[in-house]
Amino acid sequence: MFALSLAFAACKKKPQAGYSLVKMNEPFELKMNQSVKLDAGDVRLTFVGVTEDSRCPEGVNCIQEGQVRVVLDGSADGAGMQKMEFAKKPSDKNLSKTLGKYKIQLMQVSPYPKQNKQIKPEDYVLKVVIRG
Repeated sequence: MFALSLAFAACKKKPQAGYSLVKMNEPFELKMNQSVKLDAGDVRLTFVGVTEDSRCPEGVNCIQEGQVRVVLDGSADGAGMQKMEFAKKPSDKNLSKTLGKYKIQLMQVSPYPKQNKQIKPEDYVLKVVIRG
């Protein structure tokens, strides 16, 4: 029974999925559930979800442009993970949030909605840049 407990504990402590390395001030793409680490700093980001996508679909006339809300988990400088929610309207250029001494900038959320076409969560891709 003791060996079984040790085996279970070992399984439980497996490292999380690997991080892709990204460079400071260089835009990169981040897919759903993908994690990145700054190659020359202590920043980690994971794209964890889309909580809203009310952007006006292509081919439709809307009264409002809508927005897309995305959530990232991030940590910097050895601090614990914190949730960062970005609410981006199509007319917004780049949105930034502070994470430790860094700025996390959301540049784009793809794909853009199309009329009568559902976007699956795994199809979302963010264009992000980490600035010092």
